Amino acid sequence: MSPRFQSGDYLLLSTVFFRLRPEEFLVYQHPEFGVIFKQISSLQGKHFHLRSCNPTGISQEKIGRCDRSKIVGKMLWHFEQPN
Repeated sequence: MSPRFQSGDYLLLSTVFFRLRPEEFLVYQHPEFGVIFKQISSLQGKHFHLRSCNPTGISQEKIGRCDRSKIVGKMLWHFEQPN
C-alpha cells in the first residue's frame, strides 16, 4: 500500500462497525490471496470491491467481489513507524 503506508507502520483496527464507506481501509481474508489490506472502492449491498493504492498491488479485477463476512477489521487509525 505504499507510498501511503509503509512496512512497520501500525494500524488500529475495529472488528465492530456498522457502516462501510468508499475510501475506507480494511483488512480482509481473501480466499486466494490470504489476509490483505486494501481500500474500499465501491459498495453494492452486502458486497463491495477493494482496490490497492499501489499500482503494482493486486488489481481490483483479480480481487473480485468481496463479502462483508470476510472482513477481519476496519482501519480506525494509522500510526507511521517512528524514525
